[in-house]
Amino acid sequence: MCLPSVERGETEEEIANVFNAIKYAEMMAADIWNMYISFDIYSKELLEIIRDSEMIFIVAAVNSESQLINGLDIDRFERFPAAYNLDNIVTVSSMTEKLTLSAGANYGKYR
Repeated sequence: MCLPSVERGETEEEIANVFNAIKYAEMMAADIWNMYISFDIYSKELLEIIRDSEMIFIVAAVNSESQLINGLDIDRFERFPAAYNLDNIVTVSSMTEKLTLSAGANYGKYR
């Protein structure tokens, strides 16, 4: 099931769209959601709806704006929902075939 909910992940309205998409996915009995979204806005409401969901969320650490620089450590420069410390979130990053981080890929030690 494809649930487009955000364009750039920068507004409260887009966070509200994610709430609605999560509720819809739960209503349709989804078990796993692959979320390639990233907000620099902390949202307690988004944290709570993900935390309270029975779904597993595969969340992208995403890439920095420029692939010419190293990615950001999301433990220091938080991006959400990747930086939420929840049991039902699996945060993933991008790697090369040599198992090194791709150019510009964000990363974190503890997330």
